[in-house]
Amino acid sequence: MDRSTGLNAVMVGMVVALPAIPLFAILADRIGRRPVYIGASIATIGWAFAFFALLDTRNPAAVIVAVVGGLLIFSAYSAVIGAFFSELFPTEVRYSGVSLACNLASVLAGSLAPIIAIALHSAFGTGYAIAAYLAVMGAISLGASLIATETRSVDLAEIGAAEPAQGEPAARSLNLAEEIS
Repeated sequence: MDRSTGLNAVMVGMVVALPAIPLFAILADRIGRRPVYIGASIATIGWAFAFFALLDTRNPAAVIVAVVGGLLIFSAYSAVIGAFFSELFPTEVRYSGVSLACNLASVLAGSLAPIIAIALHSAFGTGYAIAAYLAVMGAISLGASLIATETRSVDLAEIGAAEPAQGEPAARSLNLAEEIS
């Protein structure tokens, strides 16, 4: 394919993705981060195969649709990942927890993904092998998001707090030593 086809597809995709990110964030504020993340994970599983089917047509319009769809899914992830991940950790370890999770994911998954994609395409001679890999990654994301809790309406200071006794306010983890003494 002509190089300009890919460039045009990415430019159109980014024009669509730019307003989609805040729209997905607004949706997440209304229905929760977890449902948006779950939706993006399910979409990843299905779109992986549609993406390569559209690319295989070599039709510039189909390639644009493929890239726009992929970037819309990326927009949904991008809109919620910061809030969703940070809300999973108690205040005392929030920065470290999110930093460790995101950086390990970037190094392990992000850096290896292109190498794995090239190896899969070389071994099988088709983009559908890469689609299967993307679907597996989407399934892993889906599983993790189904296990995670939704904390959209929870006070961030209360995440990780000790369970309150009947009629007593929740004790913060950092104040536990004071309560014992």
